[in-house]
Amino acid sequence: MATLLNVIVGIIGSVMFGAQTKAQVHLSMPPNLLASKVAIWATLITPVTQFALFLSPISCELEGVLLPRLPWRSDSRLVHAASMALRTALLLGITLGALVFPYFANIIELIGSSVSVTLCVVFPCVFYVKIFYRSLIQAQQRWRLVGIVGIVVVSALAGVAGTVVSIQDLARKKN
Repeated sequence: MATLLNVIVGIIGSVMFGAQTKAQVHLSMPPNLLASKVAIWATLITPVTQFALFLSPISCELEGVLLPRLPWRSDSRLVHAASMALRTALLLGITLGALVFPYFANIIELIGSSVSVTLCVVFPCVFYVKIFYRSLIQAQQRWRLVGIVGIVVVSALAGVAGTVVSIQDLARKKN
């Protein structure tokens, strides 16, 4: 659905602005209109809010491990303050890492291509086969097993290809 909306907005922008259409639609909008200002602010705010949402699972796990060990865990105000301090430190640490290490984005791509495919596609398929193996080896269910093995093989190849491309990009940028 999001892809369809992006295509529609791109077509409308191209029809409205023709050859003067810029790479990002909001840059082609007239700067004095309220709708243009709203679009620009939405474009600026979206990554900031997404960054906080992406960090939420990490910070929740850290809080689950670290906060119960605090000596003042009975005082809810201090626990809340410690939670805020932990989340702020995590955010600042990642931001500083991105600023200090020039190839931070490439390292994240490398981690993302190798870990994402494994966690999101390969592991669920393998666990499904592990849980339902007895029913999958029956004659009428073998097509499912073949399909799952095919998904695992294609996904593993895509993960390896993404990892190789990320390593090549990192090596190219270092030289």
